[in-house]
Amino acid sequence: MSDCPSASGAAPQSTITYFGSPFDDAEADIILRSSDSFDFRITRSILEKASPVIKALILKHAGPVTFTFALNTTDGALPVVVLGERRDTLASLLSVIFPVALILPTTLEQTLCVLAAAQKYEMPFAMTLIRRLLPLNTFELPTPAHVLHAFNLAWKLRLKQEAVALARLSLGRPMKIGDLGQDLREVSGLALHQLVTCRAHCVDALRQGINKFRSSPAYHENSPWKQSGGVAYWYDSFLTRAVADPKELNEDKFHWTWATHVKQRYPSGKATTSPTGEFCVTFSLALLRSMWDTVEAQMAEGLRQVENLLTFEGDHGAVACTQLPDSFDAPCDQADADVILRSSDGKDFPVRRAILAMASPVFQDMFSLPLPPALKPAHQTDEPRKDGLHIVPMSENSKVLAEVLRWVYPLPATPPTTFDQAALLISCMLKYEMESVAGTLRRCLTAPSHPTQHVLINSDNALQVYALATKYRLAEECHLAARQTLRKALTWTHLGSDLRLINGDALHELYQYHERCRKAVCDCVNKAISGYAPSAGTWKRTVGNAGRCPNAQKTSLVPEWWSAFLQAVVRKMDSDAVPTYEETVVGHEVFRSGLNAHVKDAGCQACLTIYAEGGDKFSAMLRAEIEAAIDEVSLVLTW
Repeated sequence: MSDCPSASGAAPQSTITYFGSPFDDAEADIILRSSDSFDFRITRSILEKASPVIKALILKHAGPVTFTFALNTTDGALPVVVLGERRDTLASLLSVIFPVALILPTTLEQTLCVLAAAQKYEMPFAMTLIRRLLPLNTFELPTPAHVLHAFNLAWKLRLKQEAVALARLSLGRPMKIGDLGQDLREVSGLALHQLVTCRAHCVDALRQGINKFRSSPAYHENSPWKQSGGVAYWYDSFLTRAVADPKELNEDKFHWTWATHVKQRYPSGKATTSPTGEFCVTFSLALLRSMWDTVEAQMAEGLRQVENLLTFEGDHGAVACTQLPDSFDAPCDQADADVILRSSDGKDFPVRRAILAMASPVFQDMFSLPLPPALKPAHQTDEPRKDGLHIVPMSENSKVLAEVLRWVYPLPATPPTTFDQAALLISCMLKYEMESVAGTLRRCLTAPSHPTQHVLINSDNALQVYALATKYRLAEECHLAARQTLRKALTWTHLGSDLRLINGDALHELYQYHERCRKAVCDCVNKAISGYAPSAGTWKRTVGNAGRCPNAQKTSLVPEWWSAFLQAVVRKMDSDAVPTYEETVVGHEVFRSGLNAHVKDAGCQACLTIYAEGGDKFSAMLRAEIEAAIDEVSLVLTW
């Protein structure tokens, strides 16, 4: 399926329709046919000069780009070249290279598709002209989601210049995970990772470009400053702000800074006797545009370097999983085997039917069905066998199949050392309904077999595990990993390179899970603040009686300082200012800071004594209440 938007009212694939004017040349000697079956009658010589790729196709040479191509004859034996683009994309592209009225795309998505087609067919002139006629700022991108979709399409179409320009444009938009909402679902993790990485590279490039420009002779000597005796303050302050925050570096902010300067210093709109003032007031829009173009030119080199850092899906291959062992010893060398499992890469595994049937209802049903030709006795079929045994073809490769069989047979099996190994095995086991075997293996993921070993699902690899678990559709592991991700903030910075592994749909569900857990924790803490949670009982004897906490109120069930402390925690959690409840609610150091401040201000020994006697118990109770609240939160899986 094409990444480009469909043309409205496209004809069915089986119906051939002429596009019409201006591509209905009576002197045409070739027809281009769009993917939605519209024919363009054109002149071959112009087309061949514009695109060496299409020329090679016409001459039946191999082009550098792989796409659907066919030569047919129709309409008076004119050759027909079938291309992979839809009629609207093809019409816009042809209007640029033929001497006809321009048929420009009307949306950013269509423009990107035309640029991608021009790049695919090696038409640099067409790309340059389209970029000049339809720069990205021509189109409105009102929300972060619009920018995300545009970047995703540019990235899919391998348009480096447009992808970097959109990443730079996104600097001025809120691009937190929560800001993107449901739109995350349609974007791959690789594209998200490239967007986040590209944004960071753009920030660095813009800062370096500004600093380099300000230290160059051109900054001070460039017109119009030669006439004013020095760089104007408003111009220099604009660039200073841009260094601190590169999203400020855009043309609208540039004009706004100049206009604000003029209005503040000359509210009447008339120039004073100050030479510099008179000069700034008289700036024309053309001069301001020229000044802005000078700034942009200084940034161009750095942004081109960012383009070279951009990578696309398939450039370096897929993210590799840890390989499974290569040896195939016991139980795959059974002398008493009565069937052979053949892996997808041609390795044979002699095994016992009875053991497979015991472990897997799928195999049990398979062996109870009437034998297909390949499994009939030798005298009833000409199908090949091996050593007189029937052969069952399997879709799994030899490494996965060997490891699964080691867990199926009553023999010692080595637990996987990484979760990607475990995920491959569990997904295969569940495919064949080996629930007991999968359950045994799953226990290895959450409980170390030796005190020095780490569990395979922990806070450090939780996102990787979650990504793999969603890939292989392992619901139990998804929930375990999602729970572990709560120990770190779900931000672009914390996601880092792991973002490449997770698709947008899974990331959206994980974010929603984090939000529900955050709300559950806040509700739990508010219950403790009200004094009705069991953990609040630790502090109840500090209130209501004389000689207790000096700040105690008779109407409150908990000390005022403690209530204020937890209320501040809730506010921080609501604003995403802190990553985890452990650091904010039950962390000893954080809690003690509030207690120490209270003791210092009020001279209270009652609260200090109670904390010394029961502080650990209180923390354990509050932690248990929070854990129980989180246990009630479910992770919604869409598959």
